[in-house]
Amino acid sequence: MPIDMSARPRRIMIPGNPPIDLWDLRHRYLIGVPGERPIPRRELSQINEIAIHHDASWFDAGDNDYNGTTFDEDIERMDADYRAANDRLNLNPRRQPYDLYASPNGRLYYVKDSRIIGAHVEGHNTRAMAVCGFGDFTSVWPSLVGLAIYGGGCAVIWRGLWRKVPITGHRYFPAQSTVCPGNVFRPGWEALVELVAQRFAGF
Repeated sequence: MPIDMSARPRRIMIPGNPPIDLWDLRHRYLIGVPGERPIPRRELSQINEIAIHHDASWFDAGDNDYNGTTFDEDIERMDADYRAANDRLNLNPRRQPYDLYASPNGRLYYVKDSRIIGAHVEGHNTRAMAVCGFGDFTSVWPSLVGLAIYGGGCAVIWRGLWRKVPITGHRYFPAQSTVCPGNVFRPGWEALVELVAQRFAGF
């Protein structure tokens, strides 16, 4: 059966914002917003580290936890992150700050062309790719599924680069003043995420 290339996905209703369809999200997240300045780009050979994040810093206390189970809830969360990051950081051109999102319900989202430079670790964005988990891990561990998806995100990056690069929490990069990705991610947890990534990546 031939594929209807003119078909468009259903529209996602995000409270407080105009309806948006996944085709628009693809262009906004992966390609950029038409009419804005060119998005800063890099070569994949420049990437030599993976930064682990949580997205709690974009939300007020009480709103930063996340236990959504549906695809639409994930889309709403990513859209809120996109808007908050671009407004707070005044990004020009606008773009997704992260490369992949790890949802606690087991979904992994690729939200930005890997050659586009994000905005997630000040001073290290050109050389680092980002895997961001939904939620606040200041005092609570991500679920086992969420932790596995973190590892899956790192595996995707390794496979895309065809090489392994170190996995590091945001706050452990030089000259950072943040608790991201949360206090539960103490030195040594990278070994657990790396173990999961190795199983997924196959090397």
